[in-house]
Amino acid sequence: MKICIIVTHYLPHIGGLELATNHLANELTRLGHEVHIITPQASVATDKAIDTAIVHRFPIPGYPEGNTLLVLLKGFLFFKKAIDCINKIRPDVIQAQNVTNSFPAYLVGKKINCPYIIAMQGDLELMGIFLTPLLKNYWSYLPHLKNAERIIVLNKNTALKAEPLLHKSIIVMANGVDTNVFYPIKKQNIEVETHKIICVSRLDDKKGLEYAIQSMVDILKLYPDATLKIIGDGYYRQTLEQLVRTLNLTNSVHFMGLIPNNEIPNELRASDIFLLPSLHEGFALTLLEAMACGLPIVSTPVGSVPEIMNVWENGIMVPLKDPDQIAKAIITIFNDTALKLKYGERSVNAINESLTWKSIAKKYETLYNSVIT
Repeated sequence: MKICIIVTHYLPHIGGLELATNHLANELTRLGHEVHIITPQASVATDKAIDTAIVHRFPIPGYPEGNTLLVLLKGFLFFKKAIDCINKIRPDVIQAQNVTNSFPAYLVGKKINCPYIIAMQGDLELMGIFLTPLLKNYWSYLPHLKNAERIIVLNKNTALKAEPLLHKSIIVMANGVDTNVFYPIKKQNIEVETHKIICVSRLDDKKGLEYAIQSMVDILKLYPDATLKIIGDGYYRQTLEQLVRTLNLTNSVHFMGLIPNNEIPNELRASDIFLLPSLHEGFALTLLEAMACGLPIVSTPVGSVPEIMNVWENGIMVPLKDPDQIAKAIITIFNDTALKLKYGERSVNAINESLTWKSIAKKYETLYNSVIT
């Protein structure tokens, strides 16, 4: 079948949505489908290296940043280009990654009699001007939501919040991980255990990284060799770096910035604990990647984390904004090698059983067929 996926951000811009879209499109292509990605992100020379799908890029400078009016104007410019593109492709089904992109899906879908689904990639509170919380009582009347064949969310908590507002049955569909890239290795002949903590995250004020940094003060009292490596970048970096200097942690907390995707698996495998201190998440792809590499998890109970960790018991959940409890959880794992190994094995088992991109893509394929027939 022909599948169109509309996405606001795409590679080489790095984030959970971009990587999830890329992996899903590639797996669907491997299943024999013709997949088209439509995006306002600028063209890059590496398209052929990152995609088996067909990428249609319509660069809109600055979109989707700026004030509300500017975002709307640029958004409608992209929508027009997306509609023209879909008209030429004539797909069997359209997938809008997030509510904003369901506008062109609705308009062109109605014209060419093509069903569309909406895949919400985050919390409802973070859906932007096209799904503002101020208008929650009217969401179910919005035509681009009302006419969607299916609405997908990443976790049960979001589904429970969305169903009474949208007056629709919501499908929960997790993201996956590429186990050909992210996999564990056995650490052999290690005479001295290491105490390496890793975060892979965008650096903003919703990721809770300041609490991860603060937790190092207590961790270092028991494990002076402990390190916290933070991979990622963002506007909050200078604030976090200043906090590290204030707490005299410059020898223990390391900011790696953005690194190539193909280097992240080795960084994960070289670490001992994956820490996710976030305040908001839809479905943290980095969590799955760390699990696939065999890491025990310390995380706040955001997004899909409770659904995974309560079932698989592969780490310790900690409260939001609580560096003391983060430190306590990490120290607990460092203190018990057998516990660390058990958590790591459970992480790998969880991925292999139900969270590979191959298995997730087959679920999407089944969903597409259900709305086409």
